[in-house]
Amino acid sequence: MTQPPGGTGPAGDELLNVSAGIAEFLEVISVRHGHGADTFAGKSLSRPAGRVFGGQLLGQAVMAGGLTVPAGRHVHSLHAYFLHPGDPAQPLRYSVHRVRDGGSFSARQVTGWQDDRVIVAVTASFQRAGAGLTHQVPMPSVPSPDGLAAQFPFVSAREAAQSRPAVELRRVFDDAGLPGPEEEHVLSATRSGAHGHAGPSRPDMPSPGDGRADAAVWMRFTHELPDDPLLHAAALAYLSDYSILRGALRMHSVRRGSGVRTASLDHSIWFHRPPRLDGWTLYDIFSPATGGMRALGTGRLFDQSGALIASVAQEGLLRHLPPGSYQEERRHVIS
Repeated sequence: MTQPPGGTGPAGDELLNVSAGIAEFLEVISVRHGHGADTFAGKSLSRPAGRVFGGQLLGQAVMAGGLTVPAGRHVHSLHAYFLHPGDPAQPLRYSVHRVRDGGSFSARQVTGWQDDRVIVAVTASFQRAGAGLTHQVPMPSVPSPDGLAAQFPFVSAREAAQSRPAVELRRVFDDAGLPGPEEEHVLSATRSGAHGHAGPSRPDMPSPGDGRADAAVWMRFTHELPDDPLLHAAALAYLSDYSILRGALRMHSVRRGSGVRTASLDHSIWFHRPPRLDGWTLYDIFSPATGGMRALGTGRLFDQSGALIASVAQEGLLRHLPPGSYQEERRHVIS
């Protein structure tokens, strides 16, 4: 089984040579064996403040489940329900139920707890590698990350300069023109030009709030991750919760914190190949529908060579707020 990063061995040594942001990510995503059989202990990232990020729970569940499967099996699908908001000040406990180990597949149920409350329920399937028919859709033609504004989730530009965060985003279109604040404080760290893009504007770069239900964002870790396939899969699960509902927000010309409240309800990932997150990853996003205070977001994750790594779907809460109610509403994730 895979040794969790941050423990003994090369992955643990790697923590000595990285920024505070990536060191915290590696320490948190790497759940530790608990007191009981197939139980694991975890904690939460310091950002975002006041709540547990859904991507963190997904990544930790991948790690916990993967540490119980036979060697050589990689996660190929994951289905999760976010049931209660997590408290980042409280420890996390993951229990793994070994549903089945077949000749090629292993199924696991991973339950994330805080005290006696289930906050996330995950079913994951792992497969032994093998050859077969192969095809994929082509990577969409979008501007490269070079020249786009650097942004850091949950961290202001000033904070990012002081302590390099774990993840950097570069959105293909800049949403600075949308009304209201961005709840997650994804602020531009390098911005030039009237529309926030470095260099001249391009006609193929869509403007924000134009009634389109698609979006695209480049993502990368700011330091090379340890060479652990399970860790890379967990890291991709973590990234998959960023921006997945942005197509729905763009369609209605709103941002988090300005008239709407969002929260992840359920999340599915299909891993088409074991991921390697050694560079930029493109998240191509589309929202097929919104309704009933819910939004559906779908996404495709490509590495920079154009290989399709994974497909994602998430349904999220999309609650329209009356004027003046945002400060009260932000205290609650799901009610």
